[in-house]
Amino acid sequence: MIELDNIGKTLGRLYLIDASTVSLCLSQYPWAYYVNSKAGIKLHLRLVFHNGITIPDKAVVTPAVQTDKSKMEELIVEEKDALVSREEWVSLLEKKDVLKDFRQIPGVGKSIAEDLFLMGFRSVPELKGQDPDEMYERFCGLKGQRVDLCMLYVFRCPYTMRPTSITSRNC
Repeated sequence: MIELDNIGKTLGRLYLIDASTVSLCLSQYPWAYYVNSKAGIKLHLRLVFHNGITIPDKAVVTPAVQTDKSKMEELIVEEKDALVSREEWVSLLEKKDVLKDFRQIPGVGKSIAEDLFLMGFRSVPELKGQDPDEMYERFCGLKGQRVDLCMLYVFRCPYTMRPTSITSRNC
C-alpha cells in the first residue's frame, strides 16, 4: 500500500476526481427522478492530497440522470505539470463512450472494442463503411502476426446488423 505522504513527496499536489450516485426515495424527492421507480442525486467530488492532508476541494451535486462527463470536466485542475490534461481527460471519457457503443456489436467484448479503438475507429457507422477483409489484414499488421479468423467475422458484423439494433439499446 502506498502512503499518501509518499505520494505527496513524489508528485506534489494530487487531485482525485470521482462521482457517486446517492439513491433517494422517489415519493419524497420527485424532482430527482432517475430510472424506473427510483430517484437519486450524483455527487461529483474533487479531493486534493497535499502535504499529508486530504481535503475535499470542490463538490458539485446534480440529479443522478446527468452523465459523469457533463460535470467532471468542471472539476479538472489544469497545472503545468499535471499528469493528465483536460484534453486527455475528455479523450478518456469519449473513449469510454465509443467502447460502450462498440460492445453493442454482436461478438464484441471489452478486448475487441479496445482493438477497434486502437485501429482508429471512433463510431459504429464508421465501421460499416470499411471492407472487412482489409480491416482483418490491417489488424493482423497491427498485431504483428496472423490473428484468428474469428476477428474477420467480427469485422463483418456491422454489415449484417439491423440499423436500429444499436440505437434501440441506448434508449
